[in-house]
Amino acid sequence: MSIKEMNEDWKIDGLLPLNIAAEKLNISANNLKQKIKTTNFQAYQDKTTKKIYIENNFLVDFINHTDWLSAEFHTTNYILEKYDISYDQIKKYIKNNFPTGLCSLRQDRYLRIPKKYAESLIVEIMERYMPEDYIEAYKVREIMDISGSTFNRLVVLGYLGEPFIGINKAGRRVRAYQKERIEAYIDKWNKEKEFISEKGYLNYKEAVSLFPQNSQDPDAIFNLFHSGVFDDYYRIQYIIDYFKVYVSRESIIRYINERMAKYAANEKPIEFFNNAIDLINIPECIQNTVSIFRDYINEFIINNSSSNIILLSKASGAIKLINKCKQLLHKGLTEFSDKEIELLIKSPILNTLQDKKLLIKFLRYLKVVANCKFIENYSYAVIKLVEEEDTLDFETLIKYYAYVKDTKKHIARAIENRQYAVCWLYVTFHLCNAWRHGDVMLLPSVDLRYIGITSFDYFVENTLSIT
Repeated sequence: MSIKEMNEDWKIDGLLPLNIAAEKLNISANNLKQKIKTTNFQAYQDKTTKKIYIENNFLVDFINHTDWLSAEFHTTNYILEKYDISYDQIKKYIKNNFPTGLCSLRQDRYLRIPKKYAESLIVEIMERYMPEDYIEAYKVREIMDISGSTFNRLVVLGYLGEPFIGINKAGRRVRAYQKERIEAYIDKWNKEKEFISEKGYLNYKEAVSLFPQNSQDPDAIFNLFHSGVFDDYYRIQYIIDYFKVYVSRESIIRYINERMAKYAANEKPIEFFNNAIDLINIPECIQNTVSIFRDYINEFIINNSSSNIILLSKASGAIKLINKCKQLLHKGLTEFSDKEIELLIKSPILNTLQDKKLLIKFLRYLKVVANCKFIENYSYAVIKLVEEEDTLDFETLIKYYAYVKDTKKHIARAIENRQYAVCWLYVTFHLCNAWRHGDVMLLPSVDLRYIGITSFDYFVENTLSIT
């Protein structure tokens, strides 16, 4: 209602000055003056004094109405402040339930929910609240510094207990785990790690270097770790890791020494080697090669003054090479060309330095005792590159570029010397075409005949490079 002017001849009983009415409502006079337009208050203003008066009956009705609202309704502000519930949660509840009696008054614009519905809302939300003694899943991962997959394994194995699924204070859906259970598991995890470290236990990858060179097969050592042959091992209980079994260094060394002593005492290297070959099913196409290889190893053992343990190790490596070559050889080595020999040496199946060295030594022996198709003499050496700290200046780079790209200067020597041709081609790709080392090494082997190159006449008007 608006404020009416009070004439001098008006005599209205029960009027209260604005400041007295404001005291009764426990608000300021200015606040009450602003509320006059949004409430049912009837107000009057004295024309002479300009003082404002409120009709007492309206004031009483307003107080009674306010008391009734407080008794029957909760405002959203009250719920937010008292129960620390987010506004989004209240909106979601109202949207899903739309309680009867929901209202908003002009006097304060507060959204009011009948108490019987508001209490249901509070109970429903509070029951879904994550308890204070729980930790959200993502925080558990951060605390333990583990990946998502490792965390999921912990959950599947039941180490973290039953999860609580509900909402946090922000109304976001969460999965949480009991803090006490998490702390207890982390303590067990850390103690187990300390125990493994203090005892000097090794996983199978760490133990590879302890084994003889011919026995450093990670897969075989992995199976050995899980076979129970070691007298001092530990199977993890709490740590989620790829390595399930740890063995003490002393136990591994004892096992290796006992095995070597057994070989040295019970079997001679030549007998061991020849008996092992007899047990291998050798394809007919490589039987001649294997026969020459047998002679080569027997001759090596006879002329070698090393201990039985070392010779048994060498014989074991030779047997291992034969088994690998069974997969690679489709004909005798004497029928291999130089290109085929190079591909054989680079094969990923010959994945150890020992395999490559033994094969190259045998190739040199084979070339002496048999008529071989391959011509080159092969050797194996580790080349240590000297790192230069200084970079080339531009003028020097241009000189190198011009020298490398001068085909007439290099072609004749490249035809005569295959090693020179390979080096020249490698440097050309690097310097002229800016290819990286890895790109050059991954170039496929292509027979030039398949791309139409059958003689050097092709290069009179063509090149293999676009530059």
